[in-house]
Amino acid sequence: MGRRRPASTEEAVELNLAPIMNMVMILVPLLLLSSVFIKAGVVNVSSPRRADASRAESEERPEEPAVPRVVVSIGRDGFRISDQRNLGSFAPFAQPVARCANQRSGSASAPGDTRELPPTVCLRDDAGAGADLLAALDFGGLYNRLAEIRLQSEWFVGFGEEGGSVISVLADPDIPFEVLVATMDTARYLLRPGDRPLLAPTASSDVTAYMLGGGHPTPEDLGRAQYIESSGASVPMFRDVVLVLPRPTAGG
Repeated sequence: MGRRRPASTEEAVELNLAPIMNMVMILVPLLLLSSVFIKAGVVNVSSPRRADASRAESEERPEEPAVPRVVVSIGRDGFRISDQRNLGSFAPFAQPVARCANQRSGSASAPGDTRELPPTVCLRDDAGAGADLLAALDFGGLYNRLAEIRLQSEWFVGFGEEGGSVISVLADPDIPFEVLVATMDTARYLLRPGDRPLLAPTASSDVTAYMLGGGHPTPEDLGRAQYIESSGASVPMFRDVVLVLPRPTAGG
């Protein structure tokens, strides 16, 4: 018999990847350093025909009138109404109402201070010397002047747009908090005098129809007025009422 060959044993050989990994680690930085990064820029270019068309379109579009930025300043002698943008067409609305035409100006603490001007809406005629400021201020007269401004046909649409219906309330440091709240409430919503069935106004609405007391309101006229509603909600006069805090004095 022939001899049986002994079974051959195969040894498992593991691959040594360390040299390859070392090579990759060396090549990666070299490839990054040799790469060139290209920045692509985009320039908006319009053809002459398109530019002319855009220019003609902008020229044909009528410019919208600037809307005043109304400011109501509260003082011990009444309300002063002004415009931050100093529009020339707003000047008549900053003048005193007929009842307050003979009022003198207050004391201004700085050049350009609104207190150097007479109040647009002075205190009530029946207010005594020691009357409480909340009772002495003519909120009905303030409402009528603000409604007159809000319903002007040239500003009506602009006041109704987002960001256009802004009014600022500025007060002296010693003005009571309840006076601030009453002033902000007066400027917020449109009212209808008594039981008159008025609808939400439009740019062509008669301004006098929305005046309280026929232009000479009393506290009773303001108390009897009702909110004008449209689609189940009160119609705003100036939707965004902003309270502006006065700057501290040098001695404060």
